[in-house]
Amino acid sequence: MASALRAEHPRLDVRLELVDDDPAHALTQMSHGAVLLVVGSRGLGAFRGMLLGSVSNEVVRSAPGTVLVVHDVTG
Repeated sequence: MASALRAEHPRLDVRLELVDDDPAHALTQMSHGAVLLVVGSRGLGAFRGMLLGSVSNEVVRSAPGTVLVVHDVTG
């Protein structure tokens, strides 16, 4: 996926990093200096139709910049 994005959009900075941390905290910390942070929301919580999941909700509230939440449309 990352290599396809890089090939299709050579000016796009695509990074893959493995981080041992709480997901919301890690994403928020890694987003410093980013123009846009994109996160997914699968809706696997108690209320499947929720607007945001727990991680995406925390990231939207805590991230220093713009956040785009993408919902799973396959499920």
